[in-house]
Amino acid sequence: MLLKEVNRKGKNKQGQIAIYVLIAIVIIAAGIVVWNYTQSIKVPAEFKQSESTLQQCIAEITEEAISIAELQSGYVQLPNQEQANMYGFTNIANFNGMQVPFWFYLGHNGKIIKKIPSIQEIETQIAEYIEERFDECITKLAEQNISAEKLSEVKAKVKLTKQKALIELSCKVKYTNQNKQAIVTKHATEITTRLLKLYEDAKKILEAETIKFYIHNYTLDTLLLNLPTDGIQLDCAPLVFSVEQLKQNLKIALNNLQYINFGQKSKNDYFNVPIDVSENVNIIAEDFYFKAYPEENGIITFNPVGIQPGINLAGICYTPYHIVYDVAVPIIVQVFDAEKPELLQFAMLIIIDNNNIMNANITENQTIKPSELCNHKTKQLTLYSYDEYGNPIDADVYVKCLNVLCYIGKTQQGKLEASVPACINAAIIIKANGYEERKIITDTNQDLSMSVYLSKTYNVEVELKPKLNDANAIIQFIASDYSKTLYYPDQNVVQLKPGNYKIKVYVFSNVNVTFPSVLPVCTTMPFTNLKYCFNITIAEQQEQIKAIVGGGTAEIMLTQQDLEKGKIKIEIETSKPESYEDIQKIAENIEHAKINVIAG
Repeated sequence: MLLKEVNRKGKNKQGQIAIYVLIAIVIIAAGIVVWNYTQSIKVPAEFKQSESTLQQCIAEITEEAISIAELQSGYVQLPNQEQANMYGFTNIANFNGMQVPFWFYLGHNGKIIKKIPSIQEIETQIAEYIEERFDECITKLAEQNISAEKLSEVKAKVKLTKQKALIELSCKVKYTNQNKQAIVTKHATEITTRLLKLYEDAKKILEAETIKFYIHNYTLDTLLLNLPTDGIQLDCAPLVFSVEQLKQNLKIALNNLQYINFGQKSKNDYFNVPIDVSENVNIIAEDFYFKAYPEENGIITFNPVGIQPGINLAGICYTPYHIVYDVAVPIIVQVFDAEKPELLQFAMLIIIDNNNIMNANITENQTIKPSELCNHKTKQLTLYSYDEYGNPIDADVYVKCLNVLCYIGKTQQGKLEASVPACINAAIIIKANGYEERKIITDTNQDLSMSVYLSKTYNVEVELKPKLNDANAIIQFIASDYSKTLYYPDQNVVQLKPGNYKIKVYVFSNVNVTFPSVLPVCTTMPFTNLKYCFNITIAEQQEQIKAIVGGGTAEIMLTQQDLEKGKIKIEIETSKPESYEDIQKIAENIEHAKINVIAG
């Protein structure tokens, strides 16, 4: 009823459908067929036109109710909004300014919920909508100089068939025309609608999804094919990923869900879902929850093997990586008849937990493990948070048990009393803006009381001299109880607190080198000072690699006054290797090279 013409074959199918769902609910008068029970409902001839106008108004209100139901997952009256789940979603999705209830979602208590309104519930809500709006029809008759008076309460019945909605309404209406009066107690009409057929196909899709997880698997495939998960990169530079960029990459890739076909053959059988539906189907992924681990401050970093002390691979390094994703994607499923046109849509929440579909073996009462852990708080924690001078500060407190991070609360005037999950070797994490993050490893299987002192940190801009061209660097600030790492020039601001630091810099650049047929590799044996060397035999070849071209080490005391100036300059020397032997020399000497550090 609300659709414009939809070109199923066009590449812009999703964009076209997004347009029609934004159209305001309108009445298509041409699609309303008034059905007068002239044989069963006796209406005097002089009032037939008045009754026909009333039936037309009832039909228009029914049309509105059906349009609302089709856009709201079958609900004319939205269900009460529930508490948000661990991913921030309630039982209702927001889609292009509309509220679309979920038929399949995760409740706030960690239970999978499948909630599809029955066709009887839909019929009842449409009838209630007609009853609530019936007085508008009496007003509309008066505006057309038709004298009509409602003499009793309104009771409506609606029956949906695959082609129509039949409406029968009980209400005493008194018509007056000059000196003549008539009371009509029954009013009936019908409108053309495929709501029931669309509903049956939509329900069929959801039922199959909860058994075979077709859309879930497409979503998981999309993630695994488009985002990094596991592997090894041959590089001496750290491997750095932006979590926000990973999310944007997935958001773009999820557009491919629109090519899923239900019961139809396409050129790409991968997108064919063996569900027998007669209507067209479109899948739209909405803005979603996205977490990637290990993450810190929006960045995922994997350091190369080969630049650590005791591991000398002759300037050649490799970086293993493993990224775990937690994703919750609201999916809008639209079932539509492009010829009428008419559309029914519903929402479902797809959850990927630790790179796997969550709860592949679904039951109505199954509980999600992370939510269960965070909700099962049986021990008491009393925590006081201070700055280094003993002044109370407000900080956010978390407890991490295994791989589950639970938010506990925020200290108020430096104090928090809260329940925490019981856990062996839990990490209590305390964060406050402008202060160092503290992590305390302890057991929370008993009541705890602790005081935590946080040191103030300062944002310091770091500048390397001379300026790097086509190169980047790892800059490490290492103190006895505190360390930070920058990946320059992508990152050039670091949070530091006063203290003694060892500053180490590794500069990397792309170089072309010819590798000899035999590579010597040396390493220091674990737990000993013995150096062990061996040869690797390979075919002689020229390669472009990213290798260490400079850097060094410095030790410096950074005072509060130094850090308040907000700037550190680091002077380094670099040289581009021209041979494999040059790479070896730089790699061997990097630990002994000195750099100059200027604070302020």
